[in-house]
Amino acid sequence: MSVVRGMAVVSVVLGVAIGSLLDLNAPAAKAASAEYQVLAADFHVHTFFGDGALPPWEIAAEAKRRGLDVIAVTNHNQMVAARLGAWLVGRGSGLLLLKGEEITAPNYHLVAIGINRSIGWRSSAADAIAAVHAQGGVAIAAHPVRKLDGARCTRHGFARRNRGGQSGDLRPAPVGCRTG
Repeated sequence: MSVVRGMAVVSVVLGVAIGSLLDLNAPAAKAASAEYQVLAADFHVHTFFGDGALPPWEIAAEAKRRGLDVIAVTNHNQMVAARLGAWLVGRGSGLLLLKGEEITAPNYHLVAIGINRSIGWRSSAADAIAAVHAQGGVAIAAHPVRKLDGARCTRHGFARRNRGGQSGDLRPAPVGCRTG
């Protein structure tokens, strides 16, 4: 092993060790409201029972460490990971684990949360959104763009008005996708 390569390996090992010991990622302060219970959530999480790197119990531990109250397991085009994750993590973890999937099609990626059956990826975005809603679920653009195969999607609570094909002013809108 060359000296440079050896120094690089030592640097990486030291960096990981120091970063792990210091753990500078303290949970963010929670938002408060007199009217509502405010929860911190991540609605787009993958586990290794599909296309993620960590098992559900490690994802749950990391979510709690980072101050999250809710996660949604949404592996690509399958719900096995979400069902298994909900069963393995259980109710005693203090974390609400929502079942879902990321519907991954050639023209869109759509997070479907609160569904019980997998949604087919061969349908249009509008049909996939309708199928999610038919199961009582919520559809969220996984990687938001202005137009999602016939459905309008918003991110960060705003949608652009379109004036003659050019972007206009931002206006308030719910985060997520809808047809029409």
